[in-house]
Amino acid sequence: MLSAAANTNDGSADLRIIILAAGDGTRMADFTRRLHGREVPKQSAELLVGRSLLQETVMRASRLASPDRMYVVVPRVWAGVSKRQLSSWPGINLVVQPENRGTAVGVLLPLAVVLADAPDASMVVMPSHDYIVRSEPFLQAIHRALAATSTSCVALLGVVPDRAGANYGWILPGDPLGEDVYRVGGFVDNPTSEAAMHLQAAGGLWNSLVMAARAARLWQSVSAMVPGIARTIASLWRQESQLGDAYRTLPSVHLSHTVLASHAEMVVLPVKGSGWAGLDSPDGVFGSLGGTGHLQPLLWRVARQSRSSGSVRLSGN
Repeated sequence: MLSAAANTNDGSADLRIIILAAGDGTRMADFTRRLHGREVPKQSAELLVGRSLLQETVMRASRLASPDRMYVVVPRVWAGVSKRQLSSWPGINLVVQPENRGTAVGVLLPLAVVLADAPDASMVVMPSHDYIVRSEPFLQAIHRALAATSTSCVALLGVVPDRAGANYGWILPGDPLGEDVYRVGGFVDNPTSEAAMHLQAAGGLWNSLVMAARAARLWQSVSAMVPGIARTIASLWRQESQLGDAYRTLPSVHLSHTVLASHAEMVVLPVKGSGWAGLDSPDGVFGSLGGTGHLQPLLWRVARQSRSSGSVRLSGN
């Protein structure tokens, strides 16, 4: 279940990072198949020049922590692909999930590993399907989020939108608690286009699903919403065969629909100027990569693969 580097006891570096790379990516499956000529998960598809979104995420995370303090959760079916893509980061921890059961479950499994390694650690959780044009504002916001957290606080990063973005989840900032730190006032998932325009006008933020917390506090927050699942993972995460049997009976639970919706003792920090985008559809890929130097090479590769396979060319223009 776990391929891990030797742990260190360096008390001066207690930050651990969980990278979520276990999604199915069904909306992108046809596109990534056309791109590579075979089944490839979205996070491992080479959407950027010379690298995948997973590799891009690890590169960004490397500015926060060393590879042996990163825990990348992947589904068993794509463990080999992920291991090859992560070979440039010796010591990185690959946490293999028997099956995808949603982001809440995907956080609990590596979090159980982190708590066994470093129970007093601070945590950053980040998805692997995001594209960020300018990393520096995002990394600065992560440092601010870590400073804002305590044993009773989970901090989310909310992206200041540059358009309505109806396909994103939204966070409503509540009362200010300090400079660029707000209580979470509420969440809105998949609003209509009209509702998204109102959310933007009202100061709503896109939910990046990047969060910071103490490891024990994050476990408490997630397990409080799905206590049965948390007990299963806590008791079986070291036992690969039994964990696989248990996963077949677990429901699929997403953070945005359960834990985040409870938003007690949660704060949100706005992120400005990062160019963040969640690449969860071909249209999202084309729109977000336009003008970056990644789009045209990507379209060339799709066209070349389509010609070689005899399929219809997918246009991004």
